[in-house]
Amino acid sequence: MTNEKIFCSSCGSAINESSVFCKKCGRSVHLYEKNIIQRLNDRINILSIILGLLISAIFLVLCSLFYSLFLYNQIIDFIIYMGLTIITAIFFGGLAIGILGCSDYYDAKSNSITFVLIIINIFAIIFGFGFSTAIGLATVLSGVFGGSNSEPTSSSMELESTSSDLSYSVTFILEILMIGILAIVAGIGGCYLGVFLKKFVADE
Repeated sequence: MTNEKIFCSSCGSAINESSVFCKKCGRSVHLYEKNIIQRLNDRINILSIILGLLISAIFLVLCSLFYSLFLYNQIIDFIIYMGLTIITAIFFGGLAIGILGCSDYYDAKSNSITFVLIIINIFAIIFGFGFSTAIGLATVLSGVFGGSNSEPTSSSMELESTSSDLSYSVTFILEILMIGILAIVAGIGGCYLGVFLKKFVADE
């Protein structure tokens, strides 16, 4: 039996190469012989992620009602309203995952990434379906109601309108990208904060 020392990648403690578990944190040594996909899969807590998604859905409703007060009073515009609602909901979902399903920051990394990827897929499906449906309807309606009856317009007015539309589209896309980035940060940050709070309470 070899007495060579290796280091636990969970807590950093020195352990014998022949050991099955780390004596300090209890993690399986064989976990680290697997590839990155297998290691991530061993750390993912499916139940906590499902609960995190459920909590995100609950906060999505609550936050939409809360932030609608600011939208109604014209304190914020619609894009900021949507951004705050989504970011807050995802943050609390990540926080729940960190508290309920993660024992350390390595678990937080795996579970938060999985949680965020699921959220991205859900929104991609929803927005993708909505966008494709809207394009299809717009094409059909323009074919039905459009045609030669439209009044001619000057080229300068058309150019100005096109430039204005392009500027608005670029701004809109940048705002959506910013919301997406902040939502990802909120989900991962919430999960890490959940682990931190759990460790803080345990140490008290």
